[in-house]
Amino acid sequence: MRVAAAIDALFEAGVVPVSNAALLRAVKVHELDLKRMHLDTTSVSF
Repeated sequence: MRVAAAIDALFEAGVVPVSNAALLRAVKVHELDLKRMHLDTTSVSF
């Protein structure tokens, strides 16, 4: 039941804000250098 509640909470909060928060936390915790970071948001389908 906890997994279902977590999935429901993720859906309610929105996937993008949750993933952004996780990314920001990882950057801070690991002191990552983002000078050369590139985010490609395109998708490829065949």
